[in-house]
Amino acid sequence: MRGRVALFTVSAWAVCGAPAALAQERPLAQDLLPAQRPLATVDPLLAPVGWLVVETGASFARDREMPAVGLRGDVLRIPELTLRLSVADRVELRVDTGYEVLLVRDRREAPLSAELDYDGESSSDIRDPVVSTLVRVRKETASAPALGMRLATRLPVASNQSGLGLDTTDFFASLLAAKSTGSLRWIANLGLGILEVPTAVTSQNDVLTYGLSVSRRMGRQLTLAAGIDGHVDLSGQVHPGTEDTSILRVGGRIGRGGSTYDVALLVGLAEVDPSIGVSLGVTRAFRMFDGS
Repeated sequence: MRGRVALFTVSAWAVCGAPAALAQERPLAQDLLPAQRPLATVDPLLAPVGWLVVETGASFARDREMPAVGLRGDVLRIPELTLRLSVADRVELRVDTGYEVLLVRDRREAPLSAELDYDGESSSDIRDPVVSTLVRVRKETASAPALGMRLATRLPVASNQSGLGLDTTDFFASLLAAKSTGSLRWIANLGLGILEVPTAVTSQNDVLTYGLSVSRRMGRQLTLAAGIDGHVDLSGQVHPGTEDTSILRVGGRIGRGGSTYDVALLVGLAEVDPSIGVSLGVTRAFRMFDGS
């Protein structure tokens, strides 16, 4: 755990400390269609009204633990999909979902293992969608960060039988902040999550959600980025299906021909997280209606 936290520190230092001669100052707030991949930290910077931003990609994560269902294995997400529609000057609607394949490496007895029903040594299902509303509270200024808030609900779409769903509905509320300083972009998220405990009826687990990232422009097209995101149990108790999680992402993105392509290395910091993984993605925007 300490070694992986140190890795995040070194990664952030590398992003911030790259030679200044290679970086061109271009505040992110001036971008027409902001891209956030490969980071998971949410930026309060929104696209112009009427634009749909589509983020899609794939990821592979090794050795993920699922204590509630007693499974351990490698997870392939293809596709990962995020849809972001700016419906008003200060409001964005967002949906995060995709499709998951679990390559099972180990199976043991667990509170919900009796409900498993899949064939062979792999299981697959739709990833539980997270439906969010992002509201920008304040634009970024020369002396103050941009501020926003995010309200989100995770819906129980994946089935219990696949082992990839827990049949729970979770709620999240987060404060978002971001500031550009020259070629650097800092983003911070802090909030609360209410997670249903899948092994106990009418029981919930309150968690502290967090995210911190930094990115640096290396010229007009290339951006390097590092970030850490997750949640921590506030009660100090362990509830199967709501364990602490923390993922470090280190990577970059490059703009080409109207699209933005990204790649990242993923490192799990919590006990149930995948040990290591990789993600690839592309972001593109489409004008859906006239926002004037």
